[in-house]
Amino acid sequence: MFHQIIRTTLSMSTLFTLLFAGSALAQDAEMNRAERRLMTDDVLELEEVEVSRPVDELPNDVEPVDPDSTDTALVFSNLGGERARVKCVAFNMNGRPVGRTRTAIPALGVRYMRASDISNGLDFVGQVHCASHGKVVGSTVFVGRGITDLPVRNGHVGRTRIRFPLVAHY
Repeated sequence: MFHQIIRTTLSMSTLFTLLFAGSALAQDAEMNRAERRLMTDDVLELEEVEVSRPVDELPNDVEPVDPDSTDTALVFSNLGGERARVKCVAFNMNGRPVGRTRTAIPALGVRYMRASDISNGLDFVGQVHCASHGKVVGSTVFVGRGITDLPVRNGHVGRTRIRFPLVAHY
């Protein structure tokens, strides 16, 4: 009977290990599918920029140096207990890709990037599509003469899509 209990316990622990490993593999596969949807030939021609801005720098960016300039801060909050990554592609008002970037967010951390980071400083008005790995939600702050939040379309937490339908830098 003792051996039977140990075998059952080992079988259950093996089952749990396989289930959790399968979940991690499924997340990686979902991230790869989302990245492939973002990566058209036009997008792949653009250099991908790494951005790592801690959220404590955001107050400095809220006060623009030039009152006639405008930028958008795309903020990513990691709700999960593990490091997450996000890849983004910006499109201008005609649907042409203008830049792409990536960032890593620590467990339960927050990072942001500016529209100017994604477009390499080029002026643009358009949208940004992101693919996330992990439990990441997006929010956005429009910074200019005034400050306001803008709508964001977050997919299911833990899934892969975050869409910022209005982003601008000029």
